Amino acid sequence: MIKLLSICALILSSITAFGQDKVTWTANYNAEDSTLVLHADIAEGWHLYSQNLNNDMGPIPTEITFEENDLVQFSEVTVEPQPKESFDENFGANMSYFEKSVDFTNKVVVTGETTVSITVMYMICNDEMCLPPTEKTLTVTVK
Repeated sequence: MIKLLSICALILSSITAFGQDKVTWTANYNAEDSTLVLHADIAEGWHLYSQNLNNDMGPIPTEITFEENDLVQFSEVTVEPQPKESFDENFGANMSYFEKSVDFTNKVVVTGETTVSITVMYMICNDEMCLPPTEKTLTVTVK
């Protein structure tokens, strides 16, 4: 029984690690236009869902949260480019998603140098399967 539990734990941790390798996130501050840029590089054959999914069931939309900071005022909306849209047989509905890479931007007002913490909750799929939702936290210095 202990051997079986160990094997299950190993498989679960492998699946989690596998999912984390499919999207690489970076965060930067662009001082010229006062924006925080969250960049995702997406592995070939995989797609990352839009923040704006119009469905009641299916994958979770990408969710970006900025930790409150007295020195930074965030825009209410994080902007994303126009996503691709196509029918997803896994969910039986049209889905909005990104492939290869995408930048999410948030216009900010900065009143002093500080570090901003950004949390992204996202889900990725390919044509055959979806990986469990993953959470990633990044930090970026703004001035």
